[in-house]
Amino acid sequence: MIDLLGNKKTSNTLEDVVSNKDPDIDMEKPKVEKRKKVNINRFKDSEGLTVRKMAFGLWFIKKRPVFIKSFYGVLIVIGFVTWSLFFFTFGKYFLFDMKKDHQNLVSFVNTGSVDHQITLSQLPKNLIVEPVKVLSNQADVYDFAVQVTNPNMKHFLLLSFLIEYDNGETRVVDEVVLSHETKYLLITGHKSEIRPRNLNFVIKTKNWERVSGRIMNFYDKYKNDRLNLVFSDKKFTQGKSSGLSEKISLNDLEFVVENKTAFNYWQVPLNIMLFGNSKLLAVRKYTIEKFLSEEIETINIIVTGTIPSVRKIEIESSINIFDEKAFMDFEGTVEEMNYE
Repeated sequence: MIDLLGNKKTSNTLEDVVSNKDPDIDMEKPKVEKRKKVNINRFKDSEGLTVRKMAFGLWFIKKRPVFIKSFYGVLIVIGFVTWSLFFFTFGKYFLFDMKKDHQNLVSFVNTGSVDHQITLSQLPKNLIVEPVKVLSNQADVYDFAVQVTNPNMKHFLLLSFLIEYDNGETRVVDEVVLSHETKYLLITGHKSEIRPRNLNFVIKTKNWERVSGRIMNFYDKYKNDRLNLVFSDKKFTQGKSSGLSEKISLNDLEFVVENKTAFNYWQVPLNIMLFGNSKLLAVRKYTIEKFLSEEIETINIIVTGTIPSVRKIEIESSINIFDEKAFMDFEGTVEEMNYE
């Protein structure tokens, strides 16, 4: 459209308005705000409740029936095992042992004493003794070793013994043989002008002690807790001649022993056996004085005499674990550790 004054005037058509092409009409586009992602795990209640705790609680509630059923299942299994053991023990006693007890009681009432066979069955069996070995690594000095086995599970033995031979005998030595134990009994440093022959192991005194029923229930643990001595770095070094007129060879025996028990000992007697392959070559005895719990000691022993190549070293402790006097008592606090 042309103005009468000659000015050109634009006309706003519907199409121009919609397309917002008319400069006279300012039509802004709406702004779209972007939503920020919310980290729900950062939520924390004023009293300390978190989303993680709520999720765990929800999981626990969902699994609660499973937990209850599992708990009941465990109780059922425990009940089944214990009741089975009870019925087995009671049934065995009812069917067999009760009759034996009745016979023992009748025998005791009628004769005033228990059946002789029953009495013998309660006595400890004799010690199993291997042949005595005599060893000599220097002139006119002899060592004796005898391996013994205690076949009894409920008895240990306190004994005094010696070795007899053709024209003499050794000194008497005290020893202890624990329940079901196999060990070497040693007598060292016996002097004789002639080599001992026709050897005989003689027990001078013996005292069988019964292990209490309370200890027998966990005997292995009781024993291991008190004899957990660890021997390591065992080394035998052959020596050269001493240069003396006797020309005695001086060998070096070294090992490390650690007291891994919770007990302190006044003395720890050790029996040491030196082997070449399977043959026993030499024996020695050594005693550790005041050996404390968790203490580590390096032991050096001079072994005199001519000894062939040593391939194996065995060390056995000889402690009466049933004797309270073998263990050290202390006065004062634990920190002071003032021993008598």
